[in-house]
Amino acid sequence: RLVEEARLAEQARLAEQARLAEQARFAEEARLAEEARVAEEARLEEEARLAEEARVAEEARVAEEARLAEEARLAEEARLAEEAARLATIEAARLTEEARAASEARLDEEARLNEDSVVSGLSVNSINICESINVSLRKPVNAGKVFPMTLGRVYCYTAIQNTLSERTILYEWYFQGNYIDKIPVKVGRSNHWRSWTYKTIAKVQIGEWYVLIRDKETNIVLETAYFSISNE
Repeated sequence: RLVEEARLAEQARLAEQARLAEQARFAEEARLAEEARVAEEARLEEEARLAEEARVAEEARVAEEARLAEEARLAEEARLAEEAARLATIEAARLTEEARAASEARLDEEARLNEDSVVSGLSVNSINICESINVSLRKPVNAGKVFPMTLGRVYCYTAIQNTLSERTILYEWYFQGNYIDKIPVKVGRSNHWRSWTYKTIAKVQIGEWYVLIRDKETNIVLETAYFSISNE
């Protein structure tokens, strides 16, 4: 009986040892699984942190590139505005100088014409620059000093006193001080001989004009009419 009891006690001991070993194994597996879970969570958190840092860095890079591009754009706009202002100043100075030179040339021409503008027996009673001529009445229509470019053509109307024999009068047209055209007209003996010529105006001929009335025989300028063509 004692031997049987000892055998049973040994079996119980071994069974208990086996149970405890199994429990220890399960506990170790659970510990290892927990460590693996914690390590995986730590890895995922690190990946998320690195991804966030990369996102923030990319946003900062894009923002910096946008800032630099905006600065470059503003700098270029400022440079272009400065260049435009400089060119505008140069152009204004050029136009002012051209206007001054044209005015001086006109005054010189007027002075020259005033010095020598008399032919005995031949003179201009009146001269008008106008939009058209009333042919039946032989009178100028809408005379003036400034005409729009859209008019297309302007007329030079004169009333001439000629106590001599028939003469040829030249209508010389000038634009910006430059000779454009010369139109001869026969003038008979009369105290009030009315005649006219016209000039077609090109779109590029906006500016100052004048017409010289010249006696062909003596080459003396009898009268001058000044006018301008505007862009309006």
